[in-house]
Amino acid sequence: MIVSLLATFYKTLADRFGRRPFFILSALGMGGGMMICTYAKDAYSYFAGLLVLAFFTATDFQVLYVMEVSPDNKRGTFFSVTKSIGTLGIALIAVVRGSFMGSDGGNWRMVYMVPAFVGIALAIIAFFSCRETDVFMKRRIKTLERELSGETENTKNNGEDKIGFIAAFRMIIHNKQLLMQLISMALFMCAMMPFTGFYESLMTMGGMTTDQVTSALFAYPISWAVLLFISGFISDKKGRKFTVILFGIIAMLSQAGYIIGAAHGMNPTMVGVLLGGAIGSYWTSNNSILMMSAEVAPTRLRASVSSVFGMVSLVASLCAVALFIWLVTIIPLQTLCLFGGVVTLGLSMLFLVCTTKETAGMALDAE
Repeated sequence: MIVSLLATFYKTLADRFGRRPFFILSALGMGGGMMICTYAKDAYSYFAGLLVLAFFTATDFQVLYVMEVSPDNKRGTFFSVTKSIGTLGIALIAVVRGSFMGSDGGNWRMVYMVPAFVGIALAIIAFFSCRETDVFMKRRIKTLERELSGETENTKNNGEDKIGFIAAFRMIIHNKQLLMQLISMALFMCAMMPFTGFYESLMTMGGMTTDQVTSALFAYPISWAVLLFISGFISDKKGRKFTVILFGIIAMLSQAGYIIGAAHGMNPTMVGVLLGGAIGSYWTSNNSILMMSAEVAPTRLRASVSSVFGMVSLVASLCAVALFIWLVTIIPLQTLCLFGGVVTLGLSMLFLVCTTKETAGMALDAE
């Protein structure tokens, strides 16, 4: 998480140098991190691979790239369709796990190797097939035109050309819409641990065997991808706020379903479907808040605003992790994940509905 926090500052460079190079580096870094883990000879080199993986995963450049290349009135749909296809790639983990691990947890290296090769290959494809986003290029052209006409000093004095983390943070403080979205996101991330941090442990504690957990892990990305796929159509038609609430409720119900089901002999595939509903709906709501912030932020600071959101989210997550680590010593894990997730997610959704405006269909500001 600390490395992910550092990645938020790295992300601001996309406002200066463009989205495309960092989009490619992100995919290459994630694949490279998994490759280091694959060939790790000891705990230190394995941990180094996890640090690389965490750093480039936290940048999340693909989200910003997809948003800027999508039509304004179909941004939610384009985002959800592309991300749902990517989410199906998670099923590859269960396939490789089932093929090479079986009931022996010692054969773990191939679980990293296969997606590592896929990630590196996709980075190479992106290098030759992806171009810079139009909205960034328009902004860059305007900046160069101002420099040629001698207007640069005036715009800098007015704050119109300032970029970076500090400039984005100051703008958020003075922009009520972005500030309320940031607080909602921080509250939302406090629910990350109960929704995403213990799911395999919860299944094992419920009495599921290694093979049954593998079956569940094979099913969960499929239901996740289906929910993510339809979320974009709902988001463009009904709005971002409606989507946050709808999928937040689905996440709560699915969380309760798979925790109770795992402990009472539910079919492993069904446990996986509910697990995918819980995690998928949780991140779908999260993505909707992130999309709202990107639609409000100006192009010159969009990556930097995303970095501020990422930093605050990580700080909130770290605080929540510390709290849950303490609470788990006095409260059963199943109870903590069930009620802790519901309370924190519910507060976030309530705050978002009461304090923010709808952003669906907004044109991305090239300024």
